[in-house]
Amino acid sequence: FIVDDIDNDAIDETVAEEESDEEDELFDSVCSFCDNGGELLCCDGKCMRSFHANEEDGEESSCASLGFSRKEVEEIQNFYCKNCKYNKHQCFACGELGCSDKFAGAEVLGLPSSNSGFVTFHPNNKNT
Repeated sequence: FIVDDIDNDAIDETVAEEESDEEDELFDSVCSFCDNGGELLCCDGKCMRSFHANEEDGEESSCASLGFSRKEVEEIQNFYCKNCKYNKHQCFACGELGCSDKFAGAEVLGLPSSNSGFVTFHPNNKNT
């Protein structure tokens, strides 16, 4: 009979870190405004984009940021960018905004993407 003295706390920490890394990989690792990384706020909507939440976080890249204060960011439980909040997303092919709410007659349709969680396009756009 062999007793293996494994530190269960160390295993729990490793599992938690791996789960956190997997969750982080779902979101863009760069800001949607400036294409730089750093401290980012991730949209919990279907776009899964990331943003510099305040000027301080985007200072290195001169990013306009979302303009939140650190206190406001700490108070956000679920963040939805304006596109996801209002169901208006940009067509990947032509760049125009369109309604993405299927219950309100969607003008742009969304497809899952391996790079970013969601890509929208006009269904009749010849460039797609």
